[in-house]
Amino acid sequence: MTPEVYSDIKEFLRINMPGFRKDAREYGELELTVAVSDDGSQWSYQTGDNSYTGGAYSLPHWAVTTIMPDSEHKEVYSEIISQLEELTETWPSDSAHG
Repeated sequence: MTPEVYSDIKEFLRINMPGFRKDAREYGELELTVAVSDDGSQWSYQTGDNSYTGGAYSLPHWAVTTIMPDSEHKEVYSEIISQLEELTETWPSDSAHG
């Protein structure tokens, strides 16, 4: 993935985790899907089960995680990045993303 995608996903989670945790408290948990393009230069996300209409649907590589009321953005970020990096061996490793 590009350095910008790593950075964008990290910032997205930092900003949105309070709202995601609030929704998780209300519903018991919240499913978050983050997807990237084949070349790792584009990304999108969706929450819940909107599998055919969510923003991630048009991208081929998906990471899916469950957010709980006590989830921390750094832990969720690590889980998502780990899943995305496992999907292809063609992306260079970026040690600055962690």
